[in-house]
Amino acid sequence: MPSWEGLAAARWQRLPGFRTTTARQWADPAWQIRNSARSVQDLRSILGDLVPDSFYEDLARDQAGSAPMPLGLSPHWLSLIRWERALECPLRRYTLPLHGERRNPPSHPMARPDPLRESVSSPAPGLIRRYPSTVLVLLSHNCPVLCGYCSRMRNRRTGAAPFQPHSRDEALLRSLHAMEPVEDILVSGGDLSMVPMDRLEPFLGSLLDIRSLREIRLATRAPVALPQWVMQPRLLLMLEKLTGEAASRGIRISLQTQVNHPQAITSATVNAVAALKQAGLAEVRNQAVLLAGVNDQPDTMLRLHRKLWLEADILPYYVFLCELLPGVEHWRVPLARAVDIQEELQGMLPGFLTPRFRVDLVGLGKRSLDSRKGHDPILGLHWWRGLPPMLPHGTTHHDATAITAVYPDPLHTLSEEGRQRWQKPWREILSQLPEALQEVPQ
Repeated sequence: MPSWEGLAAARWQRLPGFRTTTARQWADPAWQIRNSARSVQDLRSILGDLVPDSFYEDLARDQAGSAPMPLGLSPHWLSLIRWERALECPLRRYTLPLHGERRNPPSHPMARPDPLRESVSSPAPGLIRRYPSTVLVLLSHNCPVLCGYCSRMRNRRTGAAPFQPHSRDEALLRSLHAMEPVEDILVSGGDLSMVPMDRLEPFLGSLLDIRSLREIRLATRAPVALPQWVMQPRLLLMLEKLTGEAASRGIRISLQTQVNHPQAITSATVNAVAALKQAGLAEVRNQAVLLAGVNDQPDTMLRLHRKLWLEADILPYYVFLCELLPGVEHWRVPLARAVDIQEELQGMLPGFLTPRFRVDLVGLGKRSLDSRKGHDPILGLHWWRGLPPMLPHGTTHHDATAITAVYPDPLHTLSEEGRQRWQKPWREILSQLPEALQEVPQ
């Protein structure tokens, strides 16, 4: 088991609130959660005068107004941020935004708390099915690092109760069995690292009884946000037993994480991924989000994906455009810029390491950027058209009806004319465009 002494200790002991923290405390995931910063006051007690009073004031103003998510950062994550250059630090920019960084308005007119209408695709509490062979299972609303662009921010901001208490897992499993054939289950939240082990272990073991299942994907940011959770002997032993039993039934178990900037990858991440692989996980994949001021430069994306593979043994997978959520306008990148970055990466990485840039759309799911069917340059509005992955019951691809989905560019990237046109209700705007756009499922 790797030690947390040395360089890692020097990193966390730079923070005034953690100067007396021992390596044993730092290695304890429960200590990490208990000592997370969940308020501006918490942050001030940890950072002290590493940042000026104006920083705390701007943060407090954001939390009181525009912030779509409450504050929540693990000590480990706080230790990764370069506080001597806090305003420029990319890790700070997307997990601890300031009021002064928000756009005015902070949200696009089409922004919604549930931008992909997951509630419509939920056949049972805690389950989301947007694709015929894949089911998403949500076991928690909690996460070691709360990000303001999270697609399930609605569950945190509204104070919703956890989806599935332990006593209801049997009902959830019955629902999964009733959905067969399901080949792929993504177990997520929130974050798996927030699910008690006494609940996680039997639940994952029960999934192996689904006869049609071929892969279980575990979704967690723990390799970069809470590597202490990964390094627990109990967790690694559980995964070793689970992957062995799964292999005997022809089921793979893999892990999906989210790393958005190379600065987040440390020796702790490398050790965590190595331990997961040693425990039998088939693969660790990364799904990044394209964020303005964080990773919207080709050289940053190149460094990120090289470091993921060469140092951390994480396979690049997707790069998603930021979803149409409230309060994320300052993070969103116009589609043309995303296409440019995608093209800049071509040939710079081996094919299997080149991430696929995607936009996730209501009804249509993940679509490539260059598969759009049209766009309005004044409105900065792009649209895609095709058959939905989930067809109505009794419908085949031969008699199904195509649908249209849209994605708008950020308002601040438009001309004055374009911004003025968005002053109207967005449904009225769509009604004046091609007929296919008049019934967009938003």
